[in-house]
Amino acid sequence: MELLLAAFDPDGTRALGYRTRLIGAELLALLATTVMTAVPAPGNPGRRRTPAE
Repeated sequence: MELLLAAFDPDGTRALGYRTRLIGAELLALLATTVMTAVPAPGNPGRRRTPAE
């Protein structure tokens, strides 16, 4: 709930006593973790078959 509040009303979030920089850093870390786990790493296509197989 705090992430939603901080995203749309940072002044209201500060008025309620929340630290908006900390909430913003948490949101950025959550977003980065989501992207890192969702996007497959390039250069690792899995098991390659050789022509002899």
